[in-house]
Amino acid sequence: MIKASGHYIVTKRGKKATCLEDGKTDGSYCSICYEDIVKQEVVKALGHTEVIDKGIEDTCESIGLTEGSHCSVCDEVLKKQEIIDDIKHQYEKGFCI
Repeated sequence: MIKASGHYIVTKRGKKATCLEDGKTDGSYCSICYEDIVKQEVVKALGHTEVIDKGIEDTCESIGLTEGSHCSVCDEVLKKQEIIDDIKHQYEKGFCI
């Protein structure tokens, strides 16, 4: 009778979930019979963590920005801030009012 050699366990490295992509837990399998020893599980994507980027008021001396937002985890811009440059100098008696 030949004694069974047992499993030769190989680790399958997991992958962290990101804001947009699913990840996987660590797992392992036997390199001889390919039986899963520890099955990998899917870790759902986390989704963005939104941060509001406050708008800046337009003045006659500086341009402004509309309100926007980005993800605090991956820094992806979720809502782009737009430039506001509508106010011009208005002079009265040589001074900007």
